[in-house]
Amino acid sequence: MLARDMQHHPAPGLHTFEAEFFTDHLIIRGETWGPDSRLWDHINSTAASIDLHPLAVQRIDEQVVPISTEGSNASLAKSHLLLILPLSDEIRMPADAAGWSPVVPRSAWALVGQYAVAGTVAIDRGVNDHRIALRHLEQKPFLSFSGATITGPGGRVRQCRTVIVNRERMELLALVDPD
Repeated sequence: MLARDMQHHPAPGLHTFEAEFFTDHLIIRGETWGPDSRLWDHINSTAASIDLHPLAVQRIDEQVVPISTEGSNASLAKSHLLLILPLSDEIRMPADAAGWSPVVPRSAWALVGQYAVAGTVAIDRGVNDHRIALRHLEQKPFLSFSGATITGPGGRVRQCRTVIVNRERMELLALVDPD
């Protein structure tokens, strides 16, 4: 994470998102902002990094070590991200939802770094072949799981409304057969 000289208050017309950003070594609680109405859309933009105002930084492999974030603004490379846990409201439809394709929920699980994520992903309606569905899920760099459970280092379990997973850092993705 590199410090930048910028204001942490977004310009008019930008949406602010609060989230926890997980890397291999850090959990960063912070705010980011952008023109998109959902954090998932913002994270899937073509930019290589995201600007954020860190509120708290914790090392995963150590006891909580206070890192002063007061007055800080930062740039976080997306390539370092494992998971993102949105903390602000994520039930926002884009202003123009006409381009959305119909999807169906499907149970899935993934392994990324030291974490296991289980929840529901959205697959295109009418896609019944697992291989095709998995290829479709590769279309975006970040994949959203809803109603997710995260199991982290030491077996610590956390229930989350939404978890966004970096596809590039994912070691395994599995769809669960519907019964």
